[in-house]
Amino acid sequence: MRQRATETTGKSKISTLPSINDIPLELLSEILALLDAKTLLLCSSICNLWHETIKHSPELQLTIELWADGMVRGDSSVLKSAEALRALDARRRAWQNLEWTSKTVVEIESLTTCRAYELVGGMFAEQLRQQGPDFLAISLPRVVGDPENARVTHGIESLEDFRDFMIDPTQDLIVRLYMPVGQSAYLECRTISSEDLHPLAACPVLTFSLTRDPTNMLSIQIVDNMIGVFFPRPYGLSIFNWRTGITIMETQERGDLDLVADFHLLSSSSYILVHSFGGNFEGRQFDDGQIDIFSFNPDCSNSQALVTTLVLPELIPTAFVALVIIHTAPFCAKPITGIPFSKSNNRRIYAILILYNNRVWCRLIVHHRFFEKCILDRAQEKIAATVIPWDEWGPQNTRMLPGENIWIRHVDGERLAVAGSNRNSVQILDFGIIPRRAPVTDDTPHSAGFATELHLEPSGLSDVKRVFLNVVTTSLPYRSTTRVLDEGDEEHDSFLIDQDRIIGLKESHHRMTVYTF
Repeated sequence: MRQRATETTGKSKISTLPSINDIPLELLSEILALLDAKTLLLCSSICNLWHETIKHSPELQLTIELWADGMVRGDSSVLKSAEALRALDARRRAWQNLEWTSKTVVEIESLTTCRAYELVGGMFAEQLRQQGPDFLAISLPRVVGDPENARVTHGIESLEDFRDFMIDPTQDLIVRLYMPVGQSAYLECRTISSEDLHPLAACPVLTFSLTRDPTNMLSIQIVDNMIGVFFPRPYGLSIFNWRTGITIMETQERGDLDLVADFHLLSSSSYILVHSFGGNFEGRQFDDGQIDIFSFNPDCSNSQALVTTLVLPELIPTAFVALVIIHTAPFCAKPITGIPFSKSNNRRIYAILILYNNRVWCRLIVHHRFFEKCILDRAQEKIAATVIPWDEWGPQNTRMLPGENIWIRHVDGERLAVAGSNRNSVQILDFGIIPRRAPVTDDTPHSAGFATELHLEPSGLSDVKRVFLNVVTTSLPYRSTTRVLDEGDEEHDSFLIDQDRIIGLKESHHRMTVYTF
């Protein structure tokens, strides 16, 4: 308690000033609960009282540990704070050790024969080619909150001209793409639960021009109120605000943009375009490939503005970028119903697969926070769009690794799942680690065939086949964990992943094995 001396009629008198530490501990805890995790960690070092208050409060500890795992609080009715804290710790250990709790085999149509599929928010949905329903949505098994096995929630009978779809179960939203012959293409916004036109959509049918059949070369994305539809080669991009019905932008087959290889919505007000075969910025040519970051007003048409151009690693004169594919997790507008915590949309990576010279695949990992920083920096400094050479952004903010042609949804949050070298194992690359919190060793006993390794130092990508002008050195930290599958498990040649599951697949088989954590 602080004191001060005052003089009254020539005498010294001691008076006291109130301190925040004088308030009841219950009220102090309520005040601290208003803070974010990083601020709580700073507050815990201010004094013993605050340290002990934060240390012994399940609610405050849960806030810190959720942040450390890149999660946000979900349905608080499922588990109280103390129980959720224990469940979160168990989940963290299970993922670190690849110790799944259950295995379930689910019958599906093979992903090589189905028209389209999505894995979002614990729901697996397929657009089928076989006889029967044209569309199936399957709720996958959970451990926390819902231990039931996978179950088909509903199917939709054959729909004429139905070509593709995207879902966000947290908004009860399915967006269907229809491409009738000789007519404009259009999107329908419906509910997953009842198949009715979505009640929150001011204009549930969104029409756009399309002068060609894109076969399977298209993608649909949902981010909050935004829907993006992308067609590569020739380039076409339409973005809609599905709640208001506003067309944010529509670009079709512009010759100067035919080299756009892929697109992704970063948020409800920004997106990226990746160029192959080089690109240009204000008349300057970049033959090494580039990533363009754009921002836009979600309530206004034709408001897009280029924020930053990020140049990819410099190539030798005879090398070129042949293809680029962006992989990242689907965006969920709300926490997933019925579970105590969900992955934060801001804690995600973009795994950018790049094919050089039609024969060399590389995987470039970029964290969402870097793209977000580029947008914030430009907004705060109010500067024009800039070009950033690779050496000024790539080595510090990315990790480039050897890659392979993977088209399935194998990225979730900050994790990436790939088949191990012997095709009977799964490898998880986790880019969500906090180096100062990452354990150097783990005393937990592991089964045979388990291996884990921290990568905290920069690494150089060996250029055996002569693509890059210089050695590409990158440094984004990550943990690599590999586990051989259990004896008797079917061999898998690819894996899907979401926040609670790894899903093993064999391309020719009509089933998948769901490993639930």
